[in-house]
Amino acid sequence: MPSQTPISEIHPENYRFLQTQVYSQTGIVLEADKHYLFESRLTPIVRQLGLGSINDLCALLQATTEPEVGRQVVEAMTTNETYFFRDPAITRPYGLSCCPG
Repeated sequence: MPSQTPISEIHPENYRFLQTQVYSQTGIVLEADKHYLFESRLTPIVRQLGLGSINDLCALLQATTEPEVGRQVVEAMTTNETYFFRDPAITRPYGLSCCPG
């Protein structure tokens, strides 16, 4: 059974790899001090796949051509907020300018 947390910190080269992956797929820039985001958001994927660490996840991402694991990583790293589109104070001016009543 895999441990509850990855057993090692993210290696610097793997951190850069993850930064590049997330940026190339989403345009999101994750600075050098965002290790905690990768650790908190990717640990569930590490557990699900039965891996020992985020470094193992990086090795898997680099070794496979299957896009599903990469999609999971990108999905985990994005904040999927939709309240912007539901807030009338924000959307009303756009509606009035493109669809005048």
